[in-house]
Amino acid sequence: MIIFGGLRPIASQVVIDCWALFGFGYVTVTRPTLASALLLGFVASLTIWLTGNMTNRWTITFPMIPLLFIQYLRHLMFYVTQRKQRKPIRFISVAIGVLSLSLILISGALSILFPPVELPWGFPSLYNVGVVDTFFPVNIHYKTSIPDIYEGVQERAVDHVTVRILYPTMDEAIEQTPYLKLENAEAFCSESMRYAAPPPLQTFDWMLHMWRLAKNPAIRNATPLFDRKSPIIAFSHGLGGNADIYSYQTVSLAANGYVVVIVEHSDGSGPVVSRQDGSMILRQRGVEEDWHNRRLERYRRSRRAMVEFRAEELLAAVESMISLNNQNIPALESLGVSFVGRLDTDEIHYMGHSFGASTVLDAALKWPPTSVIAHDPVSGWLPNRPRFSLYDPTKLEGSEFNYSYYWVDDEELTDRQNVDMSGPSIHDINTLILFSHEWHSNNWEGAKLLHKMHTHKRLGREGRLHRVQVIDGAHHNEFSDISMLIPTWLARKTGMTGSRRPLDTAWDIRVATLDFLRELKIHSIE
Repeated sequence: MIIFGGLRPIASQVVIDCWALFGFGYVTVTRPTLASALLLGFVASLTIWLTGNMTNRWTITFPMIPLLFIQYLRHLMFYVTQRKQRKPIRFISVAIGVLSLSLILISGALSILFPPVELPWGFPSLYNVGVVDTFFPVNIHYKTSIPDIYEGVQERAVDHVTVRILYPTMDEAIEQTPYLKLENAEAFCSESMRYAAPPPLQTFDWMLHMWRLAKNPAIRNATPLFDRKSPIIAFSHGLGGNADIYSYQTVSLAANGYVVVIVEHSDGSGPVVSRQDGSMILRQRGVEEDWHNRRLERYRRSRRAMVEFRAEELLAAVESMISLNNQNIPALESLGVSFVGRLDTDEIHYMGHSFGASTVLDAALKWPPTSVIAHDPVSGWLPNRPRFSLYDPTKLEGSEFNYSYYWVDDEELTDRQNVDMSGPSIHDINTLILFSHEWHSNNWEGAKLLHKMHTHKRLGREGRLHRVQVIDGAHHNEFSDISMLIPTWLARKTGMTGSRRPLDTAWDIRVATLDFLRELKIHSIE
């Protein structure tokens, strides 16, 4: 584990890497013969076949291309000199040998620097997990009242929502599910690199193709539990995320008895979203131009409008999920999956990370759930009502922190009294807010303020369960799977991971979330 930076290597792929390097090395140091030429071709072909294609294990296949050319040139030169009964030119032979060994060493070094890894699925669980990707028919017509925003987010209409459902099952796995969805894996890698990588690397989408080697233990289209009703968790992904990269936390929840419906938002906040007609929605870049051009208030307003729309999608998915308890839909019927009579519709939780955490806080005021679980919420992107509700000035009197940013709109100086605050408050809802050490130490998005409110018992109402925790040593991206898939040295270099192992922080996040849900169940029984 040390050589892989604390990540979990894919054992079978490590064996393939070592076998390929040994095979190439053996051919390089042995006398050129017909048998060695055939062995070279066999090793290369089998390596590509076992890894799926030329780019899934690029650390082996890319150096392999010039190595094949050089070695076959060496074999050809040896054949010609033998036919003419001449000795090979020593300088050329040495140069070919040195270059070949250098390519093998480079390939070995790259394979260590960019190891094939998978997620650590060995957490305690009560059930196996089933998975189904489908579309919920909905009818959303959204038009924002937020002024002066990017025109692309002002108004939207959708007739279906793309979702992934993870659920407990007693079925046994025959084969594992690919970690990245096959239909849009290549587009996901391309859009993710274009968004997150520095300019010189933005077109190198093949650098993420090794993620296609990872597997998800969830069983495709398994039979849901029939002997108990499972509570529902509606999950909203963060900016640049999708259902795939939150698999560790969501599979863990399903393995502990929850049905998790993950919405893949169509607002352009994710790398790619598959649609019912076979098309794809790619990352929306218009809003980000405001950020790059320092139109910060317009950028913030646009994000708030996107939160409102995302909340509508989340609530539409929740409504569809509830209706599945009474009647199945054709899309699931055709897959042999039914949740009729198998859902506990009295226990519904909203959960999200970052942009998704803001989404579930907004949704909670429109349709209050049993609880809200928010991981590193972006408070500045909350629309006025949930933002004013969370940062209630009556609860902040005497605070040493400057909280005015959260309840006064910078540009228009909109007074809190101008916003309709009737209806439920976030403080009326059971709430878990988890902050990364990175956000809390920098006091980003009001992290220290909310933590202070919790310690001084100013968060929530009596009779409700409210908790604010800081995950020690964690960085913002560690709420997703990203830091468990990227080489640790690179993740630390780019600030995606802190000093702790990402596997350990992911475990702490999982434990904190499940502990809250268990305590909430005990609390409700009492």
